[in-house]
Amino acid sequence: MAVIKMPVSRRRKAKGEQGSNPNRAGGEAPVKKRGACVLCDDGGDLICCDGGCRRSFHPTEEHGEDSMCATLGIPEEQWQKHVAQGDAALYTCKNCQYKQHQCFACGLLGSSDLASGPEVFQCKHQKCGHFYHPSCVAKLLNPDSKTRAVLHEQHIAGGLEFECPMHLKIRRWVREGRKPWQFQHSHVATSQNPVRLVVL
Repeated sequence: MAVIKMPVSRRRKAKGEQGSNPNRAGGEAPVKKRGACVLCDDGGDLICCDGGCRRSFHPTEEHGEDSMCATLGIPEEQWQKHVAQGDAALYTCKNCQYKQHQCFACGLLGSSDLASGPEVFQCKHQKCGHFYHPSCVAKLLNPDSKTRAVLHEQHIAGGLEFECPMHLKIRRWVREGRKPWQFQHSHVATSQNPVRLVVL
C-alpha cells in the first residue's frame, strides 16, 4: 500500500503542537520509505505515487491541515476505500498518468512519454523520481565545459542513461561525513533558480 506516516516538522514541534493523530483516517499504516509531502515539505499521513515520480502527498484536507498544505483533495470516502484495500491499493498522480513531469532543474513541465518523443528524462536510479530536460542536466553535470555539456545533452536526448546531480551531491556529502537527515530535503535549485512545484 502506498500510505506512509512521517514525523511532523520540527517547526510544529517547537510551537508545541501535536504530531500526526493516530486516530486519523489513515489508520496505523506502516512506514514504507522516508519522505515528505512535495506540496508543503512536511510529514504526517502521506500517500506515495506508485508511478515514475515517486513523490508523496497529503491525501485529504484533514491530513494537510496542520501544515496548511494544499493537499491532493481526495474526498474522505474515496480515501477510506483506498485505505481499506491495504497493500493492493495503488495510487498514481496525474503527472504520471499523463506522462507530464517537471524538470527538477528549471521547473518547467515536459512530456516524459517515451513513445511520443520525451522532453524530460528520468534519472537512471530506479528509486529516484527526478526528471530533467537534457540541456538542464547536461549543464549541471558539466558546468565547466560548454562543449561537453552540448555533447552530453545530445547523448541524453538519444537515450543515454544519466545519474542526476542529486546523487553526485549526496555521495560528496557522505564523503564529507554528513548524516542522511541533513540532506534529505536539499534541492538542486538555488535562490537564483527557484523551482515551483507543478502538479496537474
